[in-house]
This record gives sequence, structure tokens and C-alpha cells, in this order.
Amino acid sequence: MIEYSDMLSDEQLSICQSEKNLLVRACPGSGKTRTITYKLAYRVEKNPNSVRKLIAITYTNRAADEIRQRIEGLGIDTERIWSGTIHQFCLEWILKRYKMYIQSLNQGFRIIDERVKERYLKEIIKQLNLKIYWKDVNTAFNREFHLVEQNEEKKKIIGIYHEILRESFLYTLNRSRD
Repeated sequence: MIEYSDMLSDEQLSICQSEKNLLVRACPGSGKTRTITYKLAYRVEKNPNSVRKLIAITYTNRAADEIRQRIEGLGIDTERIWSGTIHQFCLEWILKRYKMYIQSLNQGFRIIDERVKERYLKEIIKQLNLKIYWKDVNTAFNREFHLVEQNEEKKKIIGIYHEILRESFLYTLNRSRD
């Protein structure tokens, strides 16, 4: 059993022992990772028979890896603990588990980063000879899977953008089968 009061400041101990889900924000080097690590360890030790998963969402892969390593270093069973970035969380806990409910995801998907999105949108805007800044094009969908964007010119850009993404995915999919 870990002696948490010996390892943490009063504020960190308060966070660690809280039953609430918390957002921990502070400056670099302030002990965020340490506090989160001990909070996860505390929850596992306090409820050893629980089947609930404990999740730590971080900004970087490095922080997520650090949390996993520190918990293992404390001798805590990591079976119930998941740590990763928001992107990893969405991929593993939402997209992979619920893709069968969305026809377009059924055959697989690929995640692109902001640089690829920027390149595609800039190319489309240039081809259409429009005076629109690429970041002003909202490619998001609402819960009913309708575009959030209402501007017709921008909707046209988004339509072409999604065609490129589909073609790119199919090209990648076909290439991997060769």
C-alpha cells in the first residue's frame, strides 16, 4: 500500500483522493503527471475489485507513456488503466467500437493530420479560384452527420475535400491488398 501523504503535497493529495473526474492544469514541472499517476494508483488500490476502466487523457504521447511507466513502477496493476491522447481515445474507444453503426466507416478509415487537411483545402481553394482562408472552412459534422458549415462556397470545398479523402483511402486500401 502506497503512503500517499508522504509522496504528495496537500493539494496533490486532495486531487488524488477526490472521487470526481478532474482536469489537472498547471505549469511545466509542477507535478501534474505525478499527481495523475498517484490518483490512478489510489483509485486502483481503493477499489481493487472494480471493473471500471480508469482513463487519463493527456496532450502528448510522451505524457501518456510516462504515466504508464510510473504506474508500473509503483507496482500497480495497469489492467484497468488506459492513458493516451484525446485522438487515441476517440480512435480506440469510439471509432473502433462503434464504426459498424456508420456506413462510411464500416470498411475502415484512416486519420489524417492538420497538415494534410491544410494542403488539400488550399489546393481546392486555389483550383476554384476562391478568396477563402483554409482555416475558415469548417469540415465538421453535427451529431446527425450533417455539415456544420452553412456557406455554399465552403460546402462545395468540403464536398471536393471529402471526395479526395475517399479516393485517397481507397487508393491506400487497394495498394495494401496488392
